[in-house]
Amino acid sequence: MRFPEFSGEWEMSSIGEQFELYSGNTPSRMNKNQFDGSINWITSGELKEHYISDTKEKISEEAAKNNSLKLLPVGTFVIAIYGLEANGVRGTCSITTRESTISQACMAFTSKMDIQNEFLYSWYKKHGNIIGIKYAQGTKQQNLSYDIIERFNISYPCMEEQKKINYVF
Repeated sequence: MRFPEFSGEWEMSSIGEQFELYSGNTPSRMNKNQFDGSINWITSGELKEHYISDTKEKISEEAAKNNSLKLLPVGTFVIAIYGLEANGVRGTCSITTRESTISQACMAFTSKMDIQNEFLYSWYKKHGNIIGIKYAQGTKQQNLSYDIIERFNISYPCMEEQKKINYVF
């Protein structure tokens, strides 16, 4: 889709060139204090809506620190990377509306330069299912890895056109 006021070719770049990628971790459930906090902890099953503001489970600051869980800023794009063989998991993604952490079944994308997370959301909603089918690895459990994701190419327009696309969609 192109708007009449925009012309020229879209840029092409790899995800790794455009985004910092981060995968999370799961705190030990043996220590009940780790899941007795107020920090959002996103699991792949919660990536069903465009925006995610609350999570079923919350972790403590101690859990985040002890498990090297990065506190993701508001507006972070997150996808499911584990269990892609399950119905409804492949291609799921959300954008955070609160600072959050993620489980190891998710990957977070923070833009380095030229691509807005809202544009990435629209792009992944269109291509995520096919990416999962084509690139997921594993026999019982289908997963995407950091190495695979960082090499994906994405074409994108200038920032003004991205904003207009985001507004329309």
